[in-house]
Amino acid sequence: MGENALRIGHRVLIGLDRFVYYFLGRNFFPASYPFLNTYYLARNGVPVIPTIVAVAILGGIVTAVVYSLRFTKKILWAFAFFTVFILPAVFAVSLGYSADRFIYLPAAGIAFLAGEYIVWLSGTLYRKARAARYLIIALAFGLVAILAVITRQGISVWRDSLSLTDHFVKAYPDDPTAYLNRGLAYQEAENSERAIADLGRSLAINPAYAEAYNRRALVFYEIRDYERAVAD
Repeated sequence: MGENALRIGHRVLIGLDRFVYYFLGRNFFPASYPFLNTYYLARNGVPVIPTIVAVAILGGIVTAVVYSLRFTKKILWAFAFFTVFILPAVFAVSLGYSADRFIYLPAAGIAFLAGEYIVWLSGTLYRKARAARYLIIALAFGLVAILAVITRQGISVWRDSLSLTDHFVKAYPDDPTAYLNRGLAYQEAENSERAIADLGRSLAINPAYAEAYNRRALVFYEIRDYERAVAD
């Protein structure tokens, strides 16, 4: 019972960190957070200081949302929409799996709130000064330009499976899953030599990684190296 409670508590803390940093934080600061990496968590456990900060951030957000009810209910509805639709993903990541696509639907709540703010701000500036009209137009074009650059950078990384997985290997060189995924990409590209090399690197980092053994055995089987396939 005690061990199960610890496991549940561990998953709750992981879910909390992912909710604040990975799902909520990356909407405003699209960066990688190494301490949220699945293999980092497996080796080092839940990071104490980031978790304390996450609790403080979440507490501040909830306090701000409650306070906003004095003026409008839109902030509450936006935050509630985001939270309700992200909860299944929070459960999934507590088991060790994350994907950016989990944020697509929940982010509509944040997008709604951002749109409401932009409408309010532009209307306020528009009424106060004629020059503000040009400022609003300039800011709008500037925002579109920034988003276009960010999108272009993302496309350059995700040209194909090899470029994407290679990007993650460079970002997380100590993560066995990164090498596993690139090994699978090489396997799909029928580059058996590099697939075996990457799967071997994955196993060098985590010798107990069953999925890497299984995938490498399949590659050995494909090149008819049955002896090593059986060994894996």
